[in-house]
Amino acid sequence: MSLIRRLPAGPLDIVGDVHGELEALRQLLAQLGYDNDGRHAQGRRLVFLGDLCDRGPDSPGVFALVRRVVEGGHGDCILGNHELNLVKLAPKLGNGWFFPEAEDHDLKQGHFRDSRRLPQQQRAALLQFIHGLPLVLERDDIRIVHACWDAASVEALRQRDEDDVLRVYRDSEAAFQRSLAGTRRHQGRQSHHHQCLTA
Repeated sequence: MSLIRRLPAGPLDIVGDVHGELEALRQLLAQLGYDNDGRHAQGRRLVFLGDLCDRGPDSPGVFALVRRVVEGGHGDCILGNHELNLVKLAPKLGNGWFFPEAEDHDLKQGHFRDSRRLPQQQRAALLQFIHGLPLVLERDDIRIVHACWDAASVEALRQRDEDDVLRVYRDSEAAFQRSLAGTRRHQGRQSHHHQCLTA
């Protein structure tokens, strides 16, 4: 599936950066008039802006709710940087819940001790769901991305018609590094990287 997708017509409720706060999300959806599966009596539709996970007490629960809404056809979700970190298997502050307990970098630092863990037998299914999320949702009256709409980047993605977000990320990062090569900023980054490795 394309990383740029069309939104259906109709009224939307757009929810951003839940960050594992399942109870707050449930309360919000109830206040907006949604049932547990994301259906609305007036035909409204949910759109999640990514960053569903990390830091909060129940990232697995938030993913389960959003998956039920999306897979039931009652809403949409785009990929945020926190989901991208999971796809990259990159340990970041607040996402230790996703890794096996013995590899939980947060617990080793004494952080997020009360966060609900993802059972490891559910990891592959969660990654498959995340891999299926688009980067862009659009229709004639609205465009939705996580963080910032950059017309040139979206157009480049549209021309590419790519469906593998990890490949897009790696290609974009490589292009960024090439654009920095030989600049003062690049030399500063290289010097800092060397200092970190030798410290």
